Amino acid sequence: MPLVARNDLYWPEHPESSSNHQYILLDDILVAPIFDTVHNISTRNVWVPPGVWQDAWDGSRVEGPRSIAVTQPFERIPMWHRAEGGLIVMSSSRASSVYDQDWSTLTLEAFPASAPRVTKRNVFERSSDEDLNEAQELELHTDGAGKVEFRIGAGPQRAWVLRAHLLPGQRVVS
Repeated sequence: MPLVARNDLYWPEHPESSSNHQYILLDDILVAPIFDTVHNISTRNVWVPPGVWQDAWDGSRVEGPRSIAVTQPFERIPMWHRAEGGLIVMSSSRASSVYDQDWSTLTLEAFPASAPRVTKRNVFERSSDEDLNEAQELELHTDGAGKVEFRIGAGPQRAWVLRAHLLPGQRVVS
């Protein structure tokens, strides 16, 4: 799958998913930019895909598929994380380009599911030798009875920060 895709690539059975004005980023983030910046606060309609999505700004949850009206100040992009099995990896440092990032510490934002589910993602280590790009596998397991397990496969030496957005009754077991 591409890093950024229109919603209809994931949900072609929903005609509402074909908008060019919102997209899925890294499989687990719904982004719906507001283009009207004339006012400090703007409103737009957003099609929420099937499943449960958590607002990145206030933590509220919405279940799709459905359309909702979203209001945000101009400096915030409306954004939701997949709440049922979402797994997002990001650098903990701030830099203006990928090459300037400090990749020695990565943050893993995990949204365990309420039902049994396994979510897998790969982190690819970029090398100057194109044949040496290696993948480190990440797995998020939920058993539907409250048990949550994270697995980080073999890979380069680095620190991990885990932010688990647990549901009531879930616990982390190492």
